[in-house]
Amino acid sequence: MRTGLTSILLILVCFLSNSSLSSKNLKTGNGYAYTDFRDALSASENGDTIYVYPGSYKGNFLIDKSVTIIGKDSPVFDGENNGTVITIEAPGVAILDVIIKNSGKLLDREDAGILVKTDNVNIQRNKLISVLFGIYFRQADNGRIKDNLIEGKKNLDVPRRGDLFRAWYCKGLLIENNTLSYGRDFIIWFSHGITIKKNKIKGARYGLHFMYSADSRILQNSVTYSSVGMYLMYSKNLTIEKNLIAYNRGASGFGIGLKDLDNTELRENVIADNRVGIFIDNSPRNYDTYMKYTGNVIAYNETGVNVLSSLHNSKFKKNSFIENYQQAVLTRGQEAKNDYWEQNFWSNYSGYDEDKDGSGDIPYGQDQVFENLIEEKPNLKILLYSPAVSTLSYAADAFPVLKPEPVLIDKAPSIHSILPSGIIQIKNGGSIKFLSFALVLLLMSAGSLVLFRFKNSIVNKRNGSHR
Repeated sequence: MRTGLTSILLILVCFLSNSSLSSKNLKTGNGYAYTDFRDALSASENGDTIYVYPGSYKGNFLIDKSVTIIGKDSPVFDGENNGTVITIEAPGVAILDVIIKNSGKLLDREDAGILVKTDNVNIQRNKLISVLFGIYFRQADNGRIKDNLIEGKKNLDVPRRGDLFRAWYCKGLLIENNTLSYGRDFIIWFSHGITIKKNKIKGARYGLHFMYSADSRILQNSVTYSSVGMYLMYSKNLTIEKNLIAYNRGASGFGIGLKDLDNTELRENVIADNRVGIFIDNSPRNYDTYMKYTGNVIAYNETGVNVLSSLHNSKFKKNSFIENYQQAVLTRGQEAKNDYWEQNFWSNYSGYDEDKDGSGDIPYGQDQVFENLIEEKPNLKILLYSPAVSTLSYAADAFPVLKPEPVLIDKAPSIHSILPSGIIQIKNGGSIKFLSFALVLLLMSAGSLVLFRFKNSIVNKRNGSHR
């Protein structure tokens, strides 16, 4: 029995060795054995490597063998504005260091730079330029998409562009350190176990869009200058951590939109200068699931958090709400005295910390009259930081009967804000804009503080004169 097993192992080792020895290196380009890439591909076998040297290789290409394609000095695969440039149908293919450009522009045909229809494909260090759909994984598992630059067709209106990246019924994809711009969406459909890490996404409709997906991680990405930063829908078991979501001010302008999610955590993200920082619609969806928001910075948005539905099984803990026009907008009728809000920093908190334990000694309650008016009449935002708002706040303080009931209460608000580490940096001037905007708001806040102190001094003098 042992002799038989030994024989089988020897046969297997010999087979693998012969397979390794039989793999070839083929070279294509001017002055090499194959001047046409198709000829090299036709002559190749599974396991071979094709080195592609400088030149322009025109047309549409089908990769139906398990080969590795390596570009030398930036060869170009040019689709000449017709169809999908490269289609991959063999497992284990790798495409490295090439330029792929000029796909077709028909949305109903889903013309793409690269279409992947099989498993274990590696797409790395490529440039895809003027493509309708960028990289499209269709029922293809365990792919690696790393260090690519993907640009859509800039001359098309956003609704006519394709998705810069699309996954459809996939598992186990790693999408890391890619730069994507000028497309429609980055979308994950019906997929599981996806990791999206350290990508830079800019100028899209939905920077990142999840539909009916699960068990995935979104880590250290930057999503900027899009209509919506992230919109995550009908999904579960997601982790969104250490992302920068900023300057998303389209028609809806959500930094992050959450709809019908379950068991999802947002941790240590910076969500800044969007129209709405976090938009929450029926999340969690099921009563036995949860949503957690921990250590996020939600700053300089028109609205920090906008909640359309109940926050059952939700927890906002140790987040920093900094100078949002409205820190939070919640649907009416919610019970403010709950445990949804805990140890968050609120830039408009006017309490104190006498025992120096890092938490305010009196609860934070959002009960400002003007915030309630804005909720009913959004056009009143034009009056923000005007003397009219200060006068209204003064009247509410002087006559408590005017004070509305608080829409939220944080029983032990933090005195200190926290900026998460490991946030991806952007180099296109966005950070300068962010700091300039922050400086203006801080000056406005300082002016409001002076007015507040002046008002208090008047009240104190009046109280003294009445004694």
